[in-house]
Amino acid sequence: MKNANSHLRVFFLFIFFLIMGPISSFGIVVFINHGVFKNNDESSYVEIYLKVPVSSIEFQKTDKNSFKASVRVKLEYSQRDSIYYSGIYSIESPEIADTSNLNFALTDLLRTVLPYGTYNMQVWISDTYNDENKTYFASIVNTRFKNKIISFSDVMFSDTVYAAHTINTFTRSTYNIIPNVFNSYSSSQEKLYFYLEFYNADLFIKDENLFVKYYLRMGSMDLSDFQHTTRLKVAHINYLIGSLLIRDLPIGNYELLTEIYNTKNVRLSSKTAFFSKQKNSHVVVEDRTIDSKILLAQIIKGYSRDQLLEYMDYLYILSSHDEIQEIEMLKRQKDIDELSEFILAFWLKRDKDNPAKAWISYLKRIEECNKIFGTQLRKGYLTDRGRVYMEYGPPNSVLESENAMLSYPYQIWHYYQLSDFQHNKKFVFFNRTGTMDEYELIHSDASGEVRNADWKKLISRYNNLNPTEEDVFGDFLDDDFGQ
Repeated sequence: MKNANSHLRVFFLFIFFLIMGPISSFGIVVFINHGVFKNNDESSYVEIYLKVPVSSIEFQKTDKNSFKASVRVKLEYSQRDSIYYSGIYSIESPEIADTSNLNFALTDLLRTVLPYGTYNMQVWISDTYNDENKTYFASIVNTRFKNKIISFSDVMFSDTVYAAHTINTFTRSTYNIIPNVFNSYSSSQEKLYFYLEFYNADLFIKDENLFVKYYLRMGSMDLSDFQHTTRLKVAHINYLIGSLLIRDLPIGNYELLTEIYNTKNVRLSSKTAFFSKQKNSHVVVEDRTIDSKILLAQIIKGYSRDQLLEYMDYLYILSSHDEIQEIEMLKRQKDIDELSEFILAFWLKRDKDNPAKAWISYLKRIEECNKIFGTQLRKGYLTDRGRVYMEYGPPNSVLESENAMLSYPYQIWHYYQLSDFQHNKKFVFFNRTGTMDEYELIHSDASGEVRNADWKKLISRYNNLNPTEEDVFGDFLDDDFGQ
């Protein structure tokens, strides 16, 4: 196993008010998000943000007659079926005298440095005092940054920013920035904070300063009341801590756009990140007596009409022909009550015992998909890789080639098991343009998926050439596909 740089560790207590996409299998509630930031021209660091409401884990009595809780986290990054980095960590609560009012959460940030590449990320979280109380999360992480253009890190949304008197995991520059793992804000929150890095500006801007404009967009409309421009000194790595007053921002789904300009007001690059503002984001998840149908109805009631219309689009992937026809009709009518009733009935049909969990888990997967596979042309769940990710989940391994001399960039996803009857299946994607991160699915040996006997010819840039060195053509395409 290769050795990755260690991460910084600390936990921070944070009042738990929001609900967005928990992952929970056996009782423990865990909220998780992640971001990728450049380390140098050959490696990046991946940050995983965890929030665990202590009401979902068990407390143990200590020798001092106080109570303490903790969780164990196992983190693993693998590449080409080999484990690159693995670590086990513990997040502990402070000792408390009374467990009757557990209104806080354990928050942690795990940071790992990885060379450029695509990795399978897996996270196992378990209750230290109850091994059966556990959950699991998996995703794909791309740690590459283009070194010859102005590129951006992921956007880390935040609830709280304050001056750092001591340095810890959450310290950026001279501030402690506590991650918002939900990418969602409640109507009671007055400010949106975010942290962002961008790289290589010094290669393109020869002046001393640059200007960064950030603003909100809803649908196709830019919101001029929610924007700010700041001046920064040009550097190879620039850091931005931004904030916007969102007290009067309507309920809905939004884009945060960040744009870089030179002193001649020429826009050089931009970055988009998605977040939402919810009406009732204070559902108490530790109240296990509440009926899941009632909980889902409460969640849906907090959505605006625009949110409901967007969420109807999310349902196409799972919908039958008749449901698609009904979705189209309801979208034309735009009646908020009928939209709400359809979404409620849709998830009740699919999980009558816990429709709220089914919807929230699905919404979290959509958001994860948009983050990983989104392009300048479309959201991630509308791409070929996004569709496969949504239908089958993250692959067990990803084989890729981005810089082969005679082939287009490609990825081969390997699933150990798709269903009870489908084992050891692969999906081949390639990037016809070589840019813009638009990958097409051109071949799979899975049942019901596209098959193309000439897929290797499509990936080849020069079909009429027969290179003598096998590794020049697609970095061993046959080996990658397992033939």
